[in-house]
Amino acid sequence: MSEYDKALSYLESFVDYERTPPGKYDEKTYSLSRMEKLLSYLGSPHKSVRCIHIAGTNGKGSTGAMLTSILKESGLRAGFYSSPHLVSFRERIRIGADLISKEEICRLTGVVRLAVERLAENSFPKPSFFEVYTALAFLYFTMAKVDFAVIETGLGGRLDATNVIVPELSIITSIDVDHTTLLGKTRAAVAGEKSGIIKDGVSVLTSSQAEDVLEIIEERCEEKGSSLTEIRAANPDGLCRNSLCSHEMVFLDNNSISREGSRFSVYGKEYSYDDLSISLLGEHQVLNAGIAVAAARFFGVGASFIRAGLRHASWPGRLQLLKGFRGATPILLDGAHNPAAARALANAIKILFGDRDIILVIGISSDKDIRGIGKELLPLASRVILTRANNPRALDPVSLKKELGNLGKGAKQTDSSADALRLALKESSEENLICVSGSLFLVGEVLRDIREVGTLLR
Repeated sequence: MSEYDKALSYLESFVDYERTPPGKYDEKTYSLSRMEKLLSYLGSPHKSVRCIHIAGTNGKGSTGAMLTSILKESGLRAGFYSSPHLVSFRERIRIGADLISKEEICRLTGVVRLAVERLAENSFPKPSFFEVYTALAFLYFTMAKVDFAVIETGLGGRLDATNVIVPELSIITSIDVDHTTLLGKTRAAVAGEKSGIIKDGVSVLTSSQAEDVLEIIEERCEEKGSSLTEIRAANPDGLCRNSLCSHEMVFLDNNSISREGSRFSVYGKEYSYDDLSISLLGEHQVLNAGIAVAAARFFGVGASFIRAGLRHASWPGRLQLLKGFRGATPILLDGAHNPAAARALANAIKILFGDRDIILVIGISSDKDIRGIGKELLPLASRVILTRANNPRALDPVSLKKELGNLGKGAKQTDSSADALRLALKESSEENLICVSGSLFLVGEVLRDIREVGTLLR
């Protein structure tokens, strides 16, 4: 076994709530005091890094990737911590576009291991995988002397292991209902958890939100003395939808949306950027890009760097279009794992691929809103293939079909993502679009298989 495999084996020995969710969501299971103590044994590296903190239900990773790309283009050394990964653990920790090396994971795992042993010696409960890997990320960014670290929360915000930082800017992307057994069954409950990242006097950027969500974010900002800026599509009259709105606004205008990406404009109180472009697909990515622009502007990044950073940004597994696979059948990968994300995917398919006959390969985790996701995606497809990822949370195809009810009528079933991909390719032609969705774990497995024999276009 290689040193890298040994390091991964050690990291995988900790409970991973991405694979096996806990029975409770409380301060004991998600212990910030334990996280603080673990980091203290490492010299508190999280206090030595200038951080930008991102929470939200959808769009965290895309926003973080675009912002990291902009910071990189401006000449800054920008770290990015995200989750989950698609193919390799190394994807979670990167500087610019460069993933953490296997050698660094081996070296830093040894350092973190000593800190974990000290935790045990002082009677602290064993940390989770996410806590250990988050500590490793902070240690890496500090030792690499990054100028900024863009830090994405794993779950929620208030009790998330990343919430030990005091960032220079907090970002809250689109909030909707997800992880209902842990974060609450309403948007307001979820918003309460996500807005837990807001710190005293730290400025906040948020995307356009539902009224109940925005009220909670506004209240939290008022409590903490934090300024708030909302980024959203412009109304025809350019006015805030709420006449009592007192926070700053940044507006977006979509100029064009195509299979090549989107062109749009961003304008705030004291600035405007026309004809910006991104290669990330989907109208919803324009909003995420707008947040990244506002964040870059907050730190004084120049217009040329903003343009270049957006243009060069990529984020695999989110409306990622692949081609060159058996007869040039296009394959669209998107890890939409809640109704809001599925709705954004469905809208993108209608706009960008309305001329295609859709073959949907779908697998969903058992703790997700299965019917909510199904209602958005299944009506678009002429053929549906139900499958499951190799993950304990993944619902088996038989149960998935039962949960979908009439939506799943006529759907075929496979036992693995590889079997599902083979079946979809067998039944497809150049006129089809194969769409793989419902879970980032499923998308990661399919992406791994495609990379072995396919040609990546974007």
